[in-house]
Amino acid sequence: MTQQFQFDAITHVMNALRYSLASYLQFARPYVDAKGESIAEAIERVADTHNWHAIRLGRLLMRRPGHIVSHAFPSAFTALNDVSVRHTLPLVIEDCKQIVNRIESTMSSLLPYRAAHQLAMEICDDEKRHLSLLQDIQDAQQACPAPRLHSALDCVAIASEHSFPASDAPSWTSSAATNGEARPRPSGQPVRVQTARTRRVLLHS
Repeated sequence: MTQQFQFDAITHVMNALRYSLASYLQFARPYVDAKGESIAEAIERVADTHNWHAIRLGRLLMRRPGHIVSHAFPSAFTALNDVSVRHTLPLVIEDCKQIVNRIESTMSSLLPYRAAHQLAMEICDDEKRHLSLLQDIQDAQQACPAPRLHSALDCVAIASEHSFPASDAPSWTSSAATNGEARPRPSGQPVRVQTARTRRVLLHS
């Protein structure tokens, strides 16, 4: 097997890591809410590992003669700019699976080059651990789905459905606020009734 073929195999793995989706998301700055923090941290760890392994593979390439083909992030990744990090999780998982497949497909070609073969095995093991971690997080997220988020405009629209003028509304206030005694509401003051649906919206906004 020619040295160029081995060189190409190492380059193939290096580019898969360097231009992975996890690495791209370091620049895309996805939206992270409270429930997405664990996902963002896990993806960040994956990206850091990808970058480190890409550097190590690059050092191996520098010791061997050959030509490195220039690559870039896939243009399709730009569709993920500023989306929720929870939306990107299954896509990162799929990308990690493809990276594992790429590494395993190059293992046999790297056998004559012991240092590269050992490094590829190490990278593959790391990638499988990352994949297991991401899948565990995905399973946990699916077991506890996040409530539907409402915007402030949704709150106003829903609350307005239950707002009516005092002339059409009950003329009393909560007895809990008046030591058990009903107190008339001033004439002309709008009354807003908070239903269970409205309370859910306010809590989740």
